[in-house]
Amino acid sequence: MYRLDRIHEIHLIEMPNRESLALLGDAAKNFDGAEGDLLLAPSLAFGPKTEIAAFGAGCGFAWGYAFDHPCSVSKEDVGTGKWCAYPERGVGYALRRDIAEAVCIASMLKAKNKSLG
Repeated sequence: MYRLDRIHEIHLIEMPNRESLALLGDAAKNFDGAEGDLLLAPSLAFGPKTEIAAFGAGCGFAWGYAFDHPCSVSKEDVGTGKWCAYPERGVGYALRRDIAEAVCIASMLKAKNKSLG
């Protein structure tokens, strides 16, 4: 079950653009299927060598928030940008809690509406 109270703080890697992913090699797969206007992934998904390569590719490291993301949504559904989500994995990330909450709620509502037909 997806829940709003499961939003939690997490250390993230933010890639500057999709072109920079090529510099990560196999680790770029952590960003496959991303939706939203940012490219975010938890730093725990990377080893130290990959983090160094990511830093060299121009990425940033920041504290942000992870949240449940049961259904694909768009920026228009949410009303704001500055987030990234992976609907196939059921998780999303944002740099601000208020944005994490907005995307999480939009995704949960869309999933509920789909289930109601």
